[in-house]
Amino acid sequence: MTRALSPGTDYTYEVIATTSTASSPASSSTDTTTFPDKLSGLTAAADSSSQVTLGWTPVTGATGYEIDRQDSSGNWEIYDAVDDGSATGYTDTDVQDGTTYTYRVLPYNDSGTSDDGSAPTAAATTPLIAPANVNVVALSPTSIEVVWDDQSSSETGFEVQRSGNGGSTYTDLGSTAAGVTDYVDSTALPQTTYYYRVEATNTAAGPSTPGSVPELTTTPAAVPVLTDNPQLTAAALTSNFRGKVF
Repeated sequence: MTRALSPGTDYTYEVIATTSTASSPASSSTDTTTFPDKLSGLTAAADSSSQVTLGWTPVTGATGYEIDRQDSSGNWEIYDAVDDGSATGYTDTDVQDGTTYTYRVLPYNDSGTSDDGSAPTAAATTPLIAPANVNVVALSPTSIEVVWDDQSSSETGFEVQRSGNGGSTYTDLGSTAAGVTDYVDSTALPQTTYYYRVEATNTAAGPSTPGSVPELTTTPAAVPVLTDNPQLTAAALTSNFRGKVF
């Protein structure tokens, strides 16, 4: 005989032998609890570069929740447990920046866990940590070096951006590979103020928030020096200096 039962419910059973005219005394009773139902409403959100928070609706009959997380190969691992049937969430602080994490949560009770084959999943991607200590150095009137500290563990590169209007808007200037923390801007103009910022990037997380925004004014172009070079004619001097030739 098969009868539909409710998940996460306590049932007591006893057996009575019967004939068409009589019944035996009841056997001793036995208790059991059905497995809890699967979870519903699972959510995952990256609160920061170092924390992901899960949320769910409590399941009737659950005494706790098994937290599973996928590894880098896509296999499920039992990651942790919340031994509280009324719990509505879990915080994972063992995460890296710029990385996607996928979770499932299995309600359990004394009989076991719910069916993992139909368990809902949820994923969140932690943001990349922005570069720190962005600094700029003028190498020449038309060349500026941008340097920074790499704070991320998951970037695939860095994007360098420049502003020539006081930081109102920025345009992409160039990029570097992961772990490379300097870039030379060789397109600057003399006596011009530029602002620079740097973003860490990867495919999963996209760009980080920009690093600090230093400004730098390029130096004037070099002034020609008078020499006894016979090729430096009076006409050339007049053209260069727009002054009086003696």
